Amino acid sequence: MTKSVPILKPKVPIDIPSTSLEQDHLEKKSILRERIPASDFATDDCLVRYLRATKWDLDQAEKRINATLKWRQEFKPDEIQPDDVKHEAMSGKQILNGFDKEGRPILYLIPGRENTKAGQSQLKFVVFNLEKAIRMMPEGIESLVIILDYDGMGIMNAPSPGTGRKFLSILGDHYPERLGKAFVVNPTWYIWTFFTILGPFLDPVTKDKIHIIGQQKKEEHADVKSCSDMTLYIHKEHLLKEYGGDHDFEWDFETYWKHLSDI
Repeated sequence: MTKSVPILKPKVPIDIPSTSLEQDHLEKKSILRERIPASDFATDDCLVRYLRATKWDLDQAEKRINATLKWRQEFKPDEIQPDDVKHEAMSGKQILNGFDKEGRPILYLIPGRENTKAGQSQLKFVVFNLEKAIRMMPEGIESLVIILDYDGMGIMNAPSPGTGRKFLSILGDHYPERLGKAFVVNPTWYIWTFFTILGPFLDPVTKDKIHIIGQQKKEEHADVKSCSDMTLYIHKEHLLKEYGGDHDFEWDFETYWKHLSDI
């Protein structure tokens, strides 16, 4: 079994979802293209993602894309270099490794391994990984899977509510339609507090993509989905052993970082 090296190629064949659009949607995409100049970021697929995220509201899609273009100009996510976030990566708190059955790259978030103080550097690191995940997506795939593991997380290393809000804002505002599915493993008090405080602000479509693994939900969060087995969605050889898979991934920072940096 492979150790240390992340899986960078999905299993094939992949069932690519249909991208055909209704005539009304094609017309809206065409109008939006007239308003938003084409660029490496503002591709036709990008326009469609923003239109879907706004339920095909043309003006709202234009507004949100312009906001993202402004954010990208200021934050410069595509210019983040490995050395800029290397210190954040050393503990293995975020790992890109493997693909689900639909060909979507998997990003593991493990806050129990937190090794830095909350701040801009942490946000830059998660954005760095989102950008890497997008580069890893096979042609025709537009979203990723997040596995969020709260094992070992306590008061001292729990993400602040402010950091959580900023992450959700970045993911929702500037990476719409990029979340395919999210699995929450070893849920603790934090996740239930999160749903209590921020749940009402979550887009229902986003909330529907979140699954709690292997624990009975609290009554007040009965609307949160549960899942007993991630291998229903992820091939065992692409899922780390500690989450029910067969992939014997041994964390070795230097080996992992070299492979990720080359993507």
